[in-house]
Amino acid sequence: YKVPLLLKENSDIEWKSGESVVIPNKKGKTTVIQEGETTNSLLARMFSGQPTYLYVQLYLKWNAGIIAEELVGREVFVPER
Repeated sequence: YKVPLLLKENSDIEWKSGESVVIPNKKGKTTVIQEGETTNSLLARMFSGQPTYLYVQLYLKWNAGIIAEELVGREVFVPER
């Protein structure tokens, strides 16, 4: 696996036993969640002009089920369909 990509996607964790990590094996984009942004507004920004409902489940799967409102200021991975 591409170690630099793995480290980039998980730059904010402590790398200890039992820690969850993101293994990005899918096309997508990373972005930092902005103040006041919701999961739907994040997806609308990332996939302009496309229905956000197409991406909600993928976003939640790749970000441990954590909604955007709880990750303000953190980088997340948003996979493409």
